[in-house]
Amino acid sequence: MPVCSPQYIIIGYGISGKGVARLIASQGKQFFVCDSNLDVFTKDDQDWMQSIGCAWGNDADGVRMLDYPSVIGVITSPGVAPGHPVKQKAHVKQIPIYSEFGYAFSFLPGKKIAVTGTNGKTTTVHLLCHILENAGISVKMGGNIGVSVSELALDIHKADVYVLEISSYQLERVEGCLFDGAVLTNITSDHCSRYEDFDRYTQAKLNIVRNLKKQGYFICRSEDVPYYLDKLNLDRIPDNWHLVGDMMKKNVFFFADNNGLWERTDKGWNLVVGVNDVRFCGRHIFENCAFAATAALIEGVSLESIVATIKSFRGLPHRLERVGEKNGVLFYNDSKATNPDAVIKALDSFKEPIILILGGQDKGADLSALRDKIRQTVTTLVLTGESTPYYAEYFRGSAKIVTAHSMDDAVIKAYHCAQSGDIVLLSPACASFDMYDNFEHRGDYFKQSVMRLQTIPTQYT
Repeated sequence: MPVCSPQYIIIGYGISGKGVARLIASQGKQFFVCDSNLDVFTKDDQDWMQSIGCAWGNDADGVRMLDYPSVIGVITSPGVAPGHPVKQKAHVKQIPIYSEFGYAFSFLPGKKIAVTGTNGKTTTVHLLCHILENAGISVKMGGNIGVSVSELALDIHKADVYVLEISSYQLERVEGCLFDGAVLTNITSDHCSRYEDFDRYTQAKLNIVRNLKKQGYFICRSEDVPYYLDKLNLDRIPDNWHLVGDMMKKNVFFFADNNGLWERTDKGWNLVVGVNDVRFCGRHIFENCAFAATAALIEGVSLESIVATIKSFRGLPHRLERVGEKNGVLFYNDSKATNPDAVIKALDSFKEPIILILGGQDKGADLSALRDKIRQTVTTLVLTGESTPYYAEYFRGSAKIVTAHSMDDAVIKAYHCAQSGDIVLLSPACASFDMYDNFEHRGDYFKQSVMRLQTIPTQYT
């Protein structure tokens, strides 16, 4: 283990860890970075760290480095568990612990709009950025979507507005981060292995409200307001809350349903973007549009510009992405649906009979609502992945069940069960780590399987 006298211990050397290491180095400070997998430190990484007097090692090395009197803080990547040994020892020694998001946030100029939620946050971030950019506003996005906040802080090309996706893990430590705007798309059961109960998960998400500037705005669904007020110990809706939906009249600009996006006017609701105007499908995508449109309207963008951008939006990969067709059977990739609520929303997006490919690494969420929805909408359930034995028993009787040993096998069997006009939908309700690197890898493999299906003569499929 190389020797240094670090001011900061960084836990994890993924996207966040690499970004904050470079940010700290740019400030002329020293760090030690630890990771349970030493293979993440490439020869180039090691040479760079040695050249600036910094060092790296495993988690045990990180624990030992906390004894250096020079250490003034620990910076943790989002996925690091609460019980990590470096974090535990830092608590005992009363050394401050920061998230990468929280540490780097103060170095961003301009307005900061934070977006979180169990589902829909990435689409909302992309939509909002597109709308602001098309309106001539200088904007950058990052956070939990590939570009760390540290990287944004290091970028010499600054923006007027930063739209930041933020996960519940990152929201656990955002002390000192004050947002100009905040969007909370929804809160449903997820990350059950991380949190003791749903309330702990909810409280982490609601930190996005607690960290608003005094003049900042908060956007959420109208149907969620009573629950949020209760959890935040509020007895009325604050004036800076703006709601999406038709359940309340106060501070509501937009409403979304299966027909599209509606604008509230003095005369009632006016449909401004219909299903035939867009290149994506799904009521929940229109709800994401409503969140982004509300934030953009508050930021001064005209309704005309907002509508034009939404109509040009193609949607994002792995989110109800149409990827193929064979003999009238359509194939959709919804690999990002890693929890039951996301799958329910996907199933609600189609009127046609559905053959659903489900399964992967189960996350411990309540599956009862999904089971009810499958009974109503799914003709055949194709199970694949680690969860197959459990799901075969749990969903017994809700639909015809077929098991598959691989994605190729799942696609072929799903196609065999379909008729012209049916939908084959990959929407797993599970994490992907039993068979794939991430949900993108799983979705890409599904697309490849659909492409391979096209090359097989119909009589042999």
